[in-house]
Amino acid sequence: MTRPDFNADTERVLIHAPFGRDGGMIREVLRKADIDGIVCSEIEDLVSEISEGAGAVIIGDEALNPETVAKLSAILSREPQWSDLPFVVMTSGGDPDQGSRARLALVKPLGNYTLLERPLRSATLVSAVESALRARRRQYEICGFLRERDTLLAQARESERIYRGIGESIDFGVWICTPDGRCIYVSDSFARLVGMSQEDCMGFGWGQVLHPDERDQTLEAWKQCAAAGAFWDRVHRFRTQDGGWRHVLARGVPIRGERGEVLCWAGINLDIQREKEVESALQQSNQALRRSNTDLEQFAYAASHDLQEPLRNIAIFSQLLNDRFAGMVDSEGEEFVSLIVSSAKRMQLLIKDLLAYTRATSRDEEEEVHEAIDAQAVLDTLLFDLRHLIRDHSALVSCDPLPAVRVHQVHLQQLFQNLLSNAIKYRSSEPPVIHIGAHPCGKEWLFSIQDNGIGIDPKYAEQIFGIFKRLHNSDEYPGTGIGLAICQKIVERYGGRIWVESELGKGSVFKCTLPG
Repeated sequence: MTRPDFNADTERVLIHAPFGRDGGMIREVLRKADIDGIVCSEIEDLVSEISEGAGAVIIGDEALNPETVAKLSAILSREPQWSDLPFVVMTSGGDPDQGSRARLALVKPLGNYTLLERPLRSATLVSAVESALRARRRQYEICGFLRERDTLLAQARESERIYRGIGESIDFGVWICTPDGRCIYVSDSFARLVGMSQEDCMGFGWGQVLHPDERDQTLEAWKQCAAAGAFWDRVHRFRTQDGGWRHVLARGVPIRGERGEVLCWAGINLDIQREKEVESALQQSNQALRRSNTDLEQFAYAASHDLQEPLRNIAIFSQLLNDRFAGMVDSEGEEFVSLIVSSAKRMQLLIKDLLAYTRATSRDEEEEVHEAIDAQAVLDTLLFDLRHLIRDHSALVSCDPLPAVRVHQVHLQQLFQNLLSNAIKYRSSEPPVIHIGAHPCGKEWLFSIQDNGIGIDPKYAEQIFGIFKRLHNSDEYPGTGIGLAICQKIVERYGGRIWVESELGKGSVFKCTLPG
């Protein structure tokens, strides 16, 4: 049985004085000292009360005989190991006779006992009982400490089991080092993979399986990290048991005590070989794609040059044919020639716009924009270039102060030019009124180009950004339908997005985000 708490039941003093009024008198003395005493007239009563819990037992030596001691020894043997119930044995005063010596010899198996000679003084009795109760309380305190220790040990064993289980489930596992960085533990999974024993890995022995090109630098970096008490985060290669090399992400943290001192290092090794292989394959794929794009761009330039020359000839000679044989060709022939010239010019415009679409993302894609450019200066230059178009259509263009953005100048110019040209092209019966605005949006800038034109049905808000997607025929509004596709390519090139907010007959607001 276990009684972890020292309470009213376990603080009781049991009294077994079988002759006369001794039991009652002793209980009264204890009561005056605020000690709870229970008189047990029979040995069976005493044994029963002990099983319920007691702080001490007062017993007269005249009650001790082999049978009584056997019964007491039996009940005490069922007490937990930490329990050592105190006995206060009252014995006759003076020189002991043969009988008293025999009785005292019987009490020795009870273990924890104190002798009090009769006649008893109240103060002596109370003092002996209080001393016995203090000893009993201490036993319960020790019991509590032992139980707490056992609980903590069980938790520690469970934590270690979980910790080791997690470590073994990770290919390159976990590790622990001393404050100065010397390894004192690696999981078995690590030792098996690199073909080393636990002992070989200790200290800086794990460095033996580092890649030769990285060994010295990694060990030196780790020693510096341990000396500084910093966070360890490094990728290096370990040689596996089959002789191959695998990339591992090693991370570790210093475990600190209450005063901030480093108690040890705990870390984990993560196998990232697959990620490295995917990264390498992706880089190769990107390089192949860039080569393909370069080849395609070169082909587009070459094809455009080869196509534009015959198209110009078709347009020129068709016009010469029409001029030279004027009056000799009927109206249908003249119409055919006009269609040839118009088609050639449209083809030239289409090729020009396709080249612009290609350039929208091909300009130094690997080259980062290190310095932001002044969007206001780019717009001012563009407005000067478009001054005749703006004047011819009586357009009114205004703008807020524009910020600097991290975009190539030629791309920003293309973006503004297409959006402004569209705002003028798709004008209503009123003169175009256009406003360019910009507002901060986190680390980006939100640009807006608002007009009072014919507007767009919201159901076509996404379709209009597709290449060759037109909502009107070329007779109404000339063009190839590539302008907004170019704008989308440019904005997405810099990680932004572009969209339109519009209703038919109520103008449009084109919005896009660009890095600041």
